[in-house]
Amino acid sequence: MSLFYPSDISTSIRKDRKFTAELKLYDQLKINLGKSDAHVYYSCSFVKDNLEPGECDFIIVFPNYGIAFIEVKGGGIKYDDINDKWYSINRENNEFEIKNPFLQALKAERYFHGAFEKNKTFNDQKIATQYFVCFPDIEEIDFNLSSEVPKQIILTASDFKKNIVNSITNVLEAKKNNIQNLLAIIGPPYMKNIHQLLKPSFTINPSFLTTIEEEQNEMQLSDSQIAILKTLRYQKKVFIEGCAGTGKTLMAVQRAKEFLANDQKVLILTHSRTLPVDIRKKYFNNEKFRELRVESAFQFTSNLARRKNINNKEPFDKYSDQDVYDVGFPELLLNVLDNQCDQNDKYDAVIVDEGQRFNDEWWIAIDNLKKNNGYLYVFYDPNQTLKNKKTSDFLTEEENNVYPLDENFRNTKKIFNFSKNLYQGFEIESKGPEGREPEIILVNSIAEQNKEIANKINYYLKEGVDQSDIAVINFGPILEKGGLQKALKNINLNVVLDGLESRLTEKHIKYDSVARFQGLEYPIVILTNFNNELNESEKNNLYIALTRSMNELIIITEKEKINKIYELIKS
Repeated sequence: MSLFYPSDISTSIRKDRKFTAELKLYDQLKINLGKSDAHVYYSCSFVKDNLEPGECDFIIVFPNYGIAFIEVKGGGIKYDDINDKWYSINRENNEFEIKNPFLQALKAERYFHGAFEKNKTFNDQKIATQYFVCFPDIEEIDFNLSSEVPKQIILTASDFKKNIVNSITNVLEAKKNNIQNLLAIIGPPYMKNIHQLLKPSFTINPSFLTTIEEEQNEMQLSDSQIAILKTLRYQKKVFIEGCAGTGKTLMAVQRAKEFLANDQKVLILTHSRTLPVDIRKKYFNNEKFRELRVESAFQFTSNLARRKNINNKEPFDKYSDQDVYDVGFPELLLNVLDNQCDQNDKYDAVIVDEGQRFNDEWWIAIDNLKKNNGYLYVFYDPNQTLKNKKTSDFLTEEENNVYPLDENFRNTKKIFNFSKNLYQGFEIESKGPEGREPEIILVNSIAEQNKEIANKINYYLKEGVDQSDIAVINFGPILEKGGLQKALKNINLNVVLDGLESRLTEKHIKYDSVARFQGLEYPIVILTNFNNELNESEKNNLYIALTRSMNELIIITEKEKINKIYELIKS
């Protein structure tokens, strides 16, 4: 049965008068070809090596005869030999200059003939080809238009009435008799080659990098979050609670910039030593502002003590282990503030990000960092307290004005939905793009795990993703960095893994523990090394880990651990 490409003509094209003549031939071919084995290609565009465009209205492949190239012109036709110009004549007898239709058809035949040879479409065998020009609105042209245009290659309304297919195949049959090394029949393998050249079907998905960029364009500060900042502008003490991805850091930075615009002295304080680096780079372009400090509480305390000639090693001299950070540093900060500082050393606005990580001892000191009439903004997520920690009473006092953020726009909906059951609090709505389901890769050994991580990193780099947009989060202790680095070298991938406090100036992939990634976000997160036992006490850590990914989340571990993860996120 004959095949047409396209198989049907849309209503919009049929209503367009400029296609009327071409569709007369299209419809007539459908009638005349019927159950034959011909293939009809309508409207075939091409571009020559010199980028000159061309088009052929119809290419018809007859397996037993050859290939016809047909140019169609509606109305009448006129040639001016003095000026060497061609004209089309409409029903109102108006003339319009056109290209030489016979030359157009000839160029199409020559182009595709050359393309067939170049692509070895017929394995160096010859086939019969011929160009034609069809005038559906002219009854008959029963003479040669010139020595170059014999009447046999002119198709008119009279050919429609007789059988236009016979008019075409008769010419191709005559040409076959003069061709040596002729391919007798254009069978299915050759038809496949022709189709691949003329109108192949294809699908080209948007690149992974483009997809991520488009998703991130949707992840902007929402109107409701901007409205909250405007509403709270004149309040001296503000507590803003929200789950991962609700824009706490963005809002903290926005408020800081508003204070700076009013020439006020601002301190952005975090618990994490790595988050300030990210904030300065991402939101302040690493610029230095005379009235702005962005530091971890430990770094800030140590630097302030040193400037005031106080022993900044005192916490390590008096305390050991965790008490150094939970008691020693806040005690030192309060001591410096009470004994060595005046109002000039303090801040018009103190903005605390990831406030849930600070205990009561810290809040006594932090509250003293602001001037007497200063502002305190605290952004926190009670679900991101680390194992064996609890949210400070300072954040949960009843007299506090706590403002909830109920829209997540950091993570795609698929990632948000995967982790949302781990969040214990008010209802959160996802405003991010749809995204893709987290990818689960099962492995049976550390060697296999490292191989899979290396392969994923290789894939993303080939897709154009920057190394700095990829993070490998270790759920347990960091034990396998060397093994993974070796796996990367095994596939000739010259990339470096390093921690979040890396001093490397070259690009590298972030490789660190869950706790150190708190407050940070990356387009692509590979979560692995589940060395810790997965139980109820690890739910907060799992929540932190899963929500670091903005666009793409990959979990690589054993089947037993995956099953446990599903248990925790569904419980």
